[in-house]
This record gives sequence, structure tokens and C-alpha cells, in this order.
Amino acid sequence: MNRHKFSEKKMIRLLLNALSVIRSGIDSIAKLCYLKRRRSTSEKCVIATVLIIIYYFYKGADQNRRSEMQDFRSYKMIAKHSTLNIPSLPMNEKIHVAMGLLFVSLDPKSAARAVETISWILVQSSAKIQFHIFADVNSIDTIHRIFKLADDKALVDYDYDIETLDTIYDDLIDHVKVHQPRITLDIFREHLVTQMLPLLFMYHYSSVDKMIFVSHNLQVRSNLIELYNIFHNFSDNNVIGMAKLQNAKYYDSFVEHRYLFPKSKIGRLDGNPGFDINLMLLKLGKMRESKHFQKYLDLESQFYLLKKYNFKTVEQLPNMEEWITLIATESPELIYGLPCQWNVQLKSETVEHEKCLEQPKAVALQ
Repeated sequence: MNRHKFSEKKMIRLLLNALSVIRSGIDSIAKLCYLKRRRSTSEKCVIATVLIIIYYFYKGADQNRRSEMQDFRSYKMIAKHSTLNIPSLPMNEKIHVAMGLLFVSLDPKSAARAVETISWILVQSSAKIQFHIFADVNSIDTIHRIFKLADDKALVDYDYDIETLDTIYDDLIDHVKVHQPRITLDIFREHLVTQMLPLLFMYHYSSVDKMIFVSHNLQVRSNLIELYNIFHNFSDNNVIGMAKLQNAKYYDSFVEHRYLFPKSKIGRLDGNPGFDINLMLLKLGKMRESKHFQKYLDLESQFYLLKKYNFKTVEQLPNMEEWITLIATESPELIYGLPCQWNVQLKSETVEHEKCLEQPKAVALQ
């Protein structure tokens, strides 16, 4: 996909639309004054009501135009200042960004958020972006429209590919069979593929070393290179970078464990509240090399962790966020803790929340 810049023509078009609204308002007032002399009282009431409705309709439209104009100014300011003091990537290197956009064709709210997420990434970044989109077959056309809308604000070169889960499902299952031969039950293999897909990217993208997984609920407010460079801070053991939860989501999940082990702080805001999966830095190369990490993908043999920590879902398979929280509790050296500013959660219960809001670099919408 070719580079497209936010055009000055759009600003002119917005101004012309605003002038059109003003002219319509003046014409309406003139007509109302004329009608006062020629219409009955009932007719004038009806016409006045219609004009009031038209006024508020155009007022709302005008507010949307003003919002677009404000966005235009914001994007131009970002384009001017976003690269200051941010080191560039080596030539020909690009940032790989993965997103799951399943069933967005049935969910206009999710589709709209995806437009915002992608737009902010493209307007904030100063490096080429390669998007990897996972979707269902019925959402492909919607995703093309999403990128077309985001393309108006793109300030960098980018490209994207779309893969549907039904076309890569068998390949992913084969990867699990090859790399996790101890798993004997199909239910565990299927759960990995459908519920913990980002953890399998290391197999699917065998030639990619680093990847950023972004939820469509996350809005990035800083240059993506700044986030990408955090990979350099990983220790030899770190394979995933995530921000901690800023609420007590798993407090009740580990209440039994804390009762049995009073010194444990798992699930507590002042200890290990868990990790949020809206943003994940995936060091795919390290994930492929780390036998220690890969053993946790063997849900069949590691299922004992649910009992060890008396987790609430001991009778059912955990989702990815729950499983990563357990991995981080058992082997904290595998997880790199991102600063909370990179995943500011609007529903926060931590005393540090104000600090996170001081300079938010990414905001997770609920």
C-alpha cells in the first residue's frame, strides 16, 4: 500500500461545508421573517418547528465538522513533532503489528474503534508498519474499508495482510503437534489455537523476531518506535512485555490461595494483580528459543497450576490473560513489565493511576 498524506484539500472542503451551513441558516431566518407576514399562526408554528429541527440537525453536523477540523490540526501537530528525540529504525527495518479483528462486520462499534486504533498508529509512527490481521471470512471487506478510512490520516508507509482463522487453523494445529508433542488431547490443541493465538505467533511467523500485538480497544498516543525500542530492555529470559492490570480483576479469583498462603500477593493491586493483554510485546525469537516458556504451552501437563494457585477456573480451561497471569506468578522472569503509561486503563483502582495519566502513551478503552 502506497503512502498517503493527510491532504490540505480536506481542510478546505471542511471550511466550505461550514460556510454552507452558515448560509443555510441565514436563508432559513430570512424565510421565517417573510412567512410571518403571509402565514396563519398554525402554519407558522409548524414551519418554525421544522426550522428548529433543521437547525439542530445542522448544528450536530457542524460539531462533527469542527471535530474533524480539530483532528486535522492534531494530526498535523503530531506529524510535525512526533519524531523529535525518537531514534529511527535501521534502514529497511519495519515494525510488525498484529491485530485480531474477528466479527467486526457484525459489530460497528468494534469496527469504529479499529479505525481509530489503526489511524493513531499510522499518524504517530515514523517507521514503516506491517500489519498482520486475523479475521473471519465475512469481515474481510469490512477490514479493507477500515484501512481505507485510516489511510486518509497515514503519515508513514505501511502494508497489511489478512489471514482468516479457518484457512490457517490446520497449519496452527500442525505447529502445536510438532512443537508440543506431549499434548495428546485435541481439546487442548484447539484451545491454544482459538484462545491463545498470539502465543503461537512464534511458530506462524518463523522469520519474524519481534512483534507487537495490539487490541482494537487500544489507542496509541506515542511514536511506535518508542514502544518498539523497549525490546532492547528485555533481559535474556524475558519473552513477553505487558503492563500490569490497574484494577482488582483477579482479586476474587485467588482469594482461596491467599487464605491458605497469607503472604501471597497474587491478585492484589499492591502485588501481582495480573497482566492486561490489550498490548503485548512478543519477542518471537526468544519465545522460539526458550524451552522454559514453551513448556507452559503444554496446557495438558501444566494444568496443575490451576490447582496450585487455587484458581477459580480449576474446572475449565483458562483464557490467555488468565494463563499469562499464572505463568507470571510461577515464572516472573519470563515477563517484562511495561510502564503503566503504555496501557492506561480507564477503569483503574490503583493509587498510581494519576501517575499513569500524566503522560499516557497508550489508552485501553473499555
